[in-house]
Amino acid sequence: MGMQQMIYYAAATLIGFVVILLMSSLLLRGQETSVDTTQILRAKNYLYSAIQNIELDFRNLGGGKDDVSTIFPLSAIDLVGCSSFAEYDCKFRFYGRADSTSADSSLIEYFWRQSGTETIDTDLSGGNDELVDTQMYTLRRVVDGQQRFAIDRVSRFDIGTFDADGKLTANPSAFRQIEIDLRVLVPTTQADEALEEVRWRSVFRPVNLTRE
Repeated sequence: MGMQQMIYYAAATLIGFVVILLMSSLLLRGQETSVDTTQILRAKNYLYSAIQNIELDFRNLGGGKDDVSTIFPLSAIDLVGCSSFAEYDCKFRFYGRADSTSADSSLIEYFWRQSGTETIDTDLSGGNDELVDTQMYTLRRVVDGQQRFAIDRVSRFDIGTFDADGKLTANPSAFRQIEIDLRVLVPTTQADEALEEVRWRSVFRPVNLTRE
């Protein structure tokens, strides 16, 4: 075998080896992307399922209770304490139907507390980045003492309570309208290299709060 043929075969072998490496790398990257996409979808589906629970809870608030004055237990509400103290739970507690098919009333409790900070881009216009260190919370839903879900990386969970005239009130017996603003960061890559803020806001006027 001549020198030229040896060089040719060596070059062909090297090229083949490089092609195999590239194909293996692309296959592995494709598998990783598939796993990333699946796990991200699971995270988003979990969040959307939790939002459906919140909607159901607040629409059915007071369901199963004959006496309106018993819808909110004592010390039912604290919407600000967790903003100042890291180990303190904010809470919103009430009786209602956790399942629309049930005639019974359950104690439904929402708790949220600080869980660290995340740096997020607050510029939604697509212009210059406006990076801000934002306090994160973990939100938990508890029904009759059993935790039903927990959401991490909650950047906002605001509950506004209003009377019949549309004025803010902290008096549960005067509640007629409840507004919720929920914002959650979800990853757009498996390595959390990018985060997307999912925002959901809704207004509820539970019919059980207007019963005489």
